[in-house]
Amino acid sequence: MELSKINLNVDYPTEFNLDKYWPAISSPEEAQKLSKLPARGQIPPFNYKLFGVINHFGNLVNGHYTSYVDKGGSNGWCYFDDDRVTKNCSLNKVINGDAYVLFYSRV
Repeated sequence: MELSKINLNVDYPTEFNLDKYWPAISSPEEAQKLSKLPARGQIPPFNYKLFGVINHFGNLVNGHYTSYVDKGGSNGWCYFDDDRVTKNCSLNKVINGDAYVLFYSRV
């Protein structure tokens, strides 16, 4: 069996909403039971925004990791590659085929 890295470009969003996956309350009894439980932040809307991407270049044996982080303000998206940092990178660089791990935060 040959092991190789899958190099498919996956188009991923910078923002998305998961409200449609949250089930509606189906009865007054269910609403009453739920009212007794702590909400723990599980109240819509469920909006998420991309704030970081780890990239992997190479194959399964060796490679190199870099990252993009949205630092906001005047820095924008920053590219981190060992001891180099590039500020204000364009979004088309962040959304790339080498993305390995995506980080989203709820907004």
